[in-house]
Amino acid sequence: MSPFPINTLTTKCKNLKKIEFGKNITSIGGECFKDCESLEEAEFPAGVSELRGEAFMGCSALRSIVLPLSITEIRGNTFEECTSLEVVEIPAGVTRIAAHAFYGCSSLRDVFVPDTVKEIGSSAFRRCPELKEIELPDGVSVNERAFKESPTRILEKKISDAMFEDIVDEVNSKSDPESVYVLYEKSNGSEEAYIENNSVFIADDIRFNDVMDEQYALKEFKDAEALQKYL
Repeated sequence: MSPFPINTLTTKCKNLKKIEFGKNITSIGGECFKDCESLEEAEFPAGVSELRGEAFMGCSALRSIVLPLSITEIRGNTFEECTSLEVVEIPAGVTRIAAHAFYGCSSLRDVFVPDTVKEIGSSAFRRCPELKEIELPDGVSVNERAFKESPTRILEKKISDAMFEDIVDEVNSKSDPESVYVLYEKSNGSEEAYIENNSVFIADDIRFNDVMDEQYALKEFKDAEALQKYL
């Protein structure tokens, strides 16, 4: 069977609880599952590259979604008023979260935004009272109304996966095995990292040896997530 889209076929199916898509599905049409108020979960096959606007709007029982890795945009109103949705992981590769994408998701408390996202549209996370904070990559353009009527505190990522790899690659490319990489400047100095065997080490505590020379207790970080939590 050839790949094909699903269009507006199941709008307002009041008793639909779960969707299992065939592997040949390539896109989900606008308003396709709109107001399917009993729908609780949806997991998409790898071939889905498009979720059109309002595809799951008003699915008030939707608790869990596993978004396809091949999409590049969360379209406008896609998950608007999905009032039971608590956690969303935006796939790496998505560059835009459009207007009203998660408007009125009153239970939404945790959103992962990858480094690839460059734009968050108007009211994208408006009226999300449980979304207390969100971590955004550097350089993302956030519409001034994106978090309107939400108590969301925006955190900037200090270290992304790409930055972590760049740090390691830059130091490994140097001939000096004791090269130091300045992670970021601080008012009272800078945070310096030592790189060895694809791990990042940071001096966590100053100690003194028997002759009162300074020595440092080093913490090791093997990936960006661990390093970011420390910083």
